[in-house]
Amino acid sequence: MTAHPSQLSQSSRSASPLAGPRIEALVAFLALALAPHVTRLPLWVTGLALLSWTYVLLAPRLRWRLPPRRLLQGITLLAVAAAMAAPAVTTGQSRSLAGGVAVLAVVMGLKPLE
Repeated sequence: MTAHPSQLSQSSRSASPLAGPRIEALVAFLALALAPHVTRLPLWVTGLALLSWTYVLLAPRLRWRLPPRRLLQGITLLAVAAAMAAPAVTTGQSRSLAGGVAVLAVVMGLKPLE
């Protein structure tokens, strides 16, 4: 029986649980889903996704540890808040489809790091 991910200690987060072809397939499908939206997303959202996907693909090969859960939670909170606020700042609209798409893109970018 395996432990639930929330029960794992920080030291056990040394490698991606999806190492190998499964993580590569997940990243490929996430990139495919994000691709049509890249031209309308803020550049930092696309950069965040590319950075996290690159990290999760290289981590098992280079024996890098995954970031601590608290750090990921903080990054996610800040990135989602920024993605929600960006359309209001740039267009003056507090609710827009662009903000929702940006939030989904942020979550898609960070998902493989869980």
